[in-house]
Amino acid sequence: FVVYQSVFQKILHQYPDDEGFVIIEDDAILKSPKIFAEEVCNVHRWRMIFYSLFRSPLQLKRAWGRSPSCIYRHGTVAFYIRRPMMEKIVKERRRSLFCRFPIDMYISKSGPWYASRS
Repeated sequence: FVVYQSVFQKILHQYPDDEGFVIIEDDAILKSPKIFAEEVCNVHRWRMIFYSLFRSPLQLKRAWGRSPSCIYRHGTVAFYIRRPMMEKIVKERRRSLFCRFPIDMYISKSGPWYASRS
């Protein structure tokens, strides 16, 4: 959690006019650049606060002929996040929250957030 706070703080400072960001960790596997770009553009257009590009095994079983844009095994490895949520995470000082929960659990408690279906 503290690592995300540090990274988010640097990003917010470096890009003061941007409202949304795509964060991709080094263990994400990009399956379809075209679908990935479409998905991110739609999320930005819809002004979602947080959108996970993770697809759970259940979501993969329900895929309707469309391959996922990004796949990995657990956690939050690729996601879109808007500035207000990043600022909230950077400012979080309640030790009981950020020591106990990984970033994906903290965000899921904050809601609303959305996950990839296509």
